Amino acid sequence: MNHTTGLPFSRLTGSVGSSMLMSMAWSGRKAGLGLAAIPSAALRAFIIATNALTAPTAYACGRRLLGSRASGASAAVLYTLAAYRLTDVYTRAAFGEAAAMAVLPLFALGLWEVVLGEKDRWPLLSLGAVAVLLTHLLSTVVCAALAALLCACCAVRI
Repeated sequence: MNHTTGLPFSRLTGSVGSSMLMSMAWSGRKAGLGLAAIPSAALRAFIIATNALTAPTAYACGRRLLGSRASGASAAVLYTLAAYRLTDVYTRAAFGEAAAMAVLPLFALGLWEVVLGEKDRWPLLSLGAVAVLLTHLLSTVVCAALAALLCACCAVRI
């Protein structure tokens, strides 16, 4: 038992966001909700899944755009360990934004392929756009603005 909060589990991090999340989960446990009874395990599973999705999507994007396996691996390491992404996950508890950042490389690769490469790669762009839309609305707005900017800059090629 965590003696500072009286909760039967320890907080995931010391941030305000995670302590609010833990208190909401504690309320769910009192109400008899199943998954809320193990909030720290669910949060850890989400963090592992997000990190496990971020690395391969960044690798695929880096390998396709930069042309080699080493470049793809470097891109995956740099993107997965980016300070802002890690702050989102471990300090701010911004799980929606962290999930969106896991699929942003799919959107970027799909957009690049459709605008500057093969036009038949639109399913990748659709998958990336829908994944970003379903995870974090503000990231969708930023992606739409960047897509419009890229299309405007490359209007001659399109």
